[in-house]
Amino acid sequence: MKIAAALLGIVGGLAGTYISLILGMGLAWSAADDSSIIGPFLFYSGLLASILSILGIVGGAISFYSSKLAGIIMLISGICSILITAMGLFVSKTRLDSNLTPLVIVFTFATLCISIGGILALRVARKQTIISVVTPTQTLS
Repeated sequence: MKIAAALLGIVGGLAGTYISLILGMGLAWSAADDSSIIGPFLFYSGLLASILSILGIVGGAISFYSSKLAGIIMLISGICSILITAMGLFVSKTRLDSNLTPLVIVFTFATLCISIGGILALRVARKQTIISVVTPTQTLS
């Protein structure tokens, strides 16, 4: 399950980083005709979602060494990315171009991959704790 958690975190993070940069710039471009702060807000929310996706990659990479920390990092990254995307779509008044709708769907799946990887990493950490309590003389590898 460590391998599955690492793969989900890394693949979801890579896809999320790529898509969130495109999505943030696309939403900011579609809101550029407004004379308000919505365009820059959408751009920076896309940039923040990209940073959180990179955090998901880091969580996936360290899942072999510290499953509990990796699970917490990936869950925080996934949940915050979904919230930021939802907030960005709400602020843009759901005026999505038809070209951006598949990107939103792919980004949602990427953040779900990161979140599921975090759940798997936490389950691995829990099983390691249970095994070490039951058999303290054996070492885990």
